[in-house]
Amino acid sequence: MRPADNINELIKKLQLKASAELDKRVHDDISAALAESEKTKSVLAEPNIWRTIMKSRTSKLAAVAVILIAVAISVTILDKSVTPAYAIEQTIEANRGLWFIHLKCEPSTKGHVDEIWAQFDDNRQLTNLRMNFLDTVDGPKDVVWHEGKAEVWFKAKKRIAVLIEKDKLAQSKMYYESFDPKRIVEELYQAQGSENVQIEIQESSAEGEPITITMTKESSPDVRAVFKVDPETKLLQQEESYKLEDGEYKFLGRIRYLDYNNPADSEIFVLKPPADVIRADQTTQKVGLEKGTMSDEESAVKLVRQFVEAAIAQDYTKASKLIANIPAGWVEEQPYQQEQVVRLISVGKPELNAETGSLSVPCQVEVEKDGQTSVQSIVFCVQQVYGQSGRWLIINF
Repeated sequence: MRPADNINELIKKLQLKASAELDKRVHDDISAALAESEKTKSVLAEPNIWRTIMKSRTSKLAAVAVILIAVAISVTILDKSVTPAYAIEQTIEANRGLWFIHLKCEPSTKGHVDEIWAQFDDNRQLTNLRMNFLDTVDGPKDVVWHEGKAEVWFKAKKRIAVLIEKDKLAQSKMYYESFDPKRIVEELYQAQGSENVQIEIQESSAEGEPITITMTKESSPDVRAVFKVDPETKLLQQEESYKLEDGEYKFLGRIRYLDYNNPADSEIFVLKPPADVIRADQTTQKVGLEKGTMSDEESAVKLVRQFVEAAIAQDYTKASKLIANIPAGWVEEQPYQQEQVVRLISVGKPELNAETGSLSVPCQVEVEKDGQTSVQSIVFCVQQVYGQSGRWLIINF
C-alpha cells in the first residue's frame, strides 16, 4: 500500500466517534505501530535520516496523523471519567479541614457516652466539648466543657455542678480521642504497613454506596472493625465492631458520625436546664473540708459533724460551702429545716460505695418541731472534691 493510502486510512480512523469498540481498535493500532517501529528502528538510527524523512510532505502528514491518534486516545480516556482508587491518605487529607464533629454511639449502654459534639480551633485544639450520657450511676447527665470549666447537669437530681477543669480537660480529651475520626484514620494508615494487621479496602459498588475498610488484627483474630467512608467527601461515616461467635461475626456496636462542620444548633455547647435546676459552682471558692493528715474515713466523719453543727447554728453559708457551694438560700428552704436540728447524737463508721467511690456516713440527730423532739437517722454521701485535691464534700443534696 502506498504511503498516501496509509495516511487516508489513519484519517478515516480518526473520524470514528467514541464507541464501545474504540478502545480495542485504538489499542490494536498502537500495537501495529509499535511492530512497525521495530522494523524501521535501524533506519531511523542512521544519521540525518529523520531530517530527510521529515522533508517529505507525505511523511509530515503521517506524523500529524499519529499525533492526532494520540489526542484521540487521550480524549477517550478522559471520556471514561476514570475514578482513582481510594486510599486512606485521602481521608487523612479530608480530616485536615474539620472544625466540628457530631457523633453517636449505638447501642447506648449504662455508664457510656451516647452522643458527643466537639469543636476545634485552626490549630486542631479542642475548644468546646459536649457529652450526653443517658444512664449513669447518677442517672442521665450532660457534660459541657469550655474555657477551663465543665458544667455537669445531673438531670434526675435537678442539679448542675460547675467544676474546675485542669484535670477534667485532659480526661475529657482522652475520652473524646477514643472516638476521634482523625485519630482512627491515622491509626488505620499506620497499620497498613504492619504484618500483624490485615486491612481490606472495598470500593463503592454503586453510586452513593460507601467505601468499606475491614481491619483484623493477628492479636485478636476473632474481632474485626469495619469502617464506612463517604465516596464523595472521603470522610468517615461510621465504625462498626464485630466478634466471631459460632463461626460468624456478630455485631457489637457502632459509632455513627452524624455531622461534620455544620452544627445544627449554634448553642449546642450551652446547657439549657429548667428553671428549677439548682446550680452549684465549685470554681468560685474552695469547697468542702480540707483533709490534711486525716484518713478518708476521719475526714468524712469530721465533715458530717461540721455540716450538722452549721445546721444547728443556722449558719447556712458555711453549710452551703460543705455541700459543693449550693446557694445558702436553698439550704435554708429544705423541708428538713422545718424540723429544727437541735443536737447531733452520733456519727457512725463510713462505708465505701464500690459503685460510686464515695463514702456513706450514717448519723443520728435530734430535731424539734412544734415543741416536740424526735430522733432521725440520716445517711450522708461524701466524696473528694473534683479538681481540688485533698478536700472532701457532701454530695447528697
